[in-house]
Amino acid sequence: MAFDLDAEPPPTIGPVVLRSAAIVLVNSTQPLLVDLLRYHGGAEPTTLLYLLPTYLGMVFVGLASKTKKSIWNEKWGRASLLCLCDMLHQISEKAGLVFAGSAAYTITASWSTVWTALLSLLILRKQLRKHQWLGILLICIGFSVKAVQINFTRTNYEAIGILLTLFASILHGLSFVLNEKYMTGEHQIDGPNLVGMCGMISSTAITTWILIWTVPQWDVRVRGSIARSGGSIPVVVTVHVALFLLSVLRSATLWYLLKHVGAVSSGILKGARTAIVFLLSHVLYCHLQESQCMTSVKALSVVLCVSGVLVYSIGDMLFLQGPFLPSKQRKASVSSPHAASPGPIACSSKQRGQKRY
Repeated sequence: MAFDLDAEPPPTIGPVVLRSAAIVLVNSTQPLLVDLLRYHGGAEPTTLLYLLPTYLGMVFVGLASKTKKSIWNEKWGRASLLCLCDMLHQISEKAGLVFAGSAAYTITASWSTVWTALLSLLILRKQLRKHQWLGILLICIGFSVKAVQINFTRTNYEAIGILLTLFASILHGLSFVLNEKYMTGEHQIDGPNLVGMCGMISSTAITTWILIWTVPQWDVRVRGSIARSGGSIPVVVTVHVALFLLSVLRSATLWYLLKHVGAVSSGILKGARTAIVFLLSHVLYCHLQESQCMTSVKALSVVLCVSGVLVYSIGDMLFLQGPFLPSKQRKASVSSPHAASPGPIACSSKQRGQKRY
């Protein structure tokens, strides 16, 4: 069975909305599941077991997708930089989440939206419209409001976690931009193939680490960690399976948004993710950890984040170059010498002329 991606339809509001909702769902659920792993002792940072489901999901999508060009005929050397960047991002991000907890992690990781915008300017030469910058600004203010409210314990683990997550946010922004570049450039790589290539390269490296480091210390770093936390092995196994399924959904969806909507527009969905994580962390973990509970300051942060998402996305539809205008009208606006840069879905004329896989 394969996902037939040969005849890829032009982007319309329906597929974009559904895929955006899927990404928000995945990005909201993953931190909460890793938190659940942490509470059950199943996320000892050095084991890297919590990373394996992510990359196995990417491999599954890459091999199960039916594309015009075989994954084995792609330019693996060209994709190696992106794959290395993504692997370092995943290792740093997940380790930062385990060390710092979801509250500090969510705030710090969400700055990847800003890094994505800046790197899009530098690498892709994109220009953002005023309302897009306003949306990003509102989200950043929302993050800052929440950051002020966090009760930092100044422990080494939390400090290490925040630094790792900050480093990961830069790599995440770079990964988004490189994904968009490689899937829309002159020698573009099919999206599912690129996902599968990075999954194979990274899962090989992670599996090698697990065999060399984790397996010889299994009783101490896996079983012992679960026992010390009073955790449940069935829960730990179930969470890993859930992380794999979420990775499949994310890997089958994100490449489409990066190609058709753009790196910044995909990254801005982190604002919606932040709001959802704040709400669900209160419902699920407030009784276990006080810092997960909802407060008035946290509620203000949620409002600002969601407002930023609305300003960014709805603003596109109010401008001449909105993403869902008729194709003729969109082409005319893009060709105008005084027009602003293309919207998230409106591609350049060169890109529209390329074949879609």
